[in-house]
Amino acid sequence: GTIVQYFKDDVTAEQGKKKATIAGKGVLNNRISEYLMTKLAEIGVPTHFLKRINMREQLVRQLDMIPIEVVVRNFAAHSLQSRFGIQEGTQL
Repeated sequence: GTIVQYFKDDVTAEQGKKKATIAGKGVLNNRISEYLMTKLAEIGVPTHFLKRINMREQLVRQLDMIPIEVVVRNFAAHSLQSRFGIQEGTQL
């Protein structure tokens, strides 16, 4: 019932049309995930997170994934600009 989740340095853009890597991205995402999951647990929200193993891996509960993607940006881009008529690059 437990697996190791590995955080990579891969990045994609434009629905996977552009691919690259950013050195250290996986390490940062691992720490952000650990922080968020710990805070959710503190207020009683159950999560998959058990513990951070190292800089790139977490021990997590195996689960059926809910296919939801959340994208957070500091500036307007792509679908946000076309859906709401916001100029690309507008600070949010």
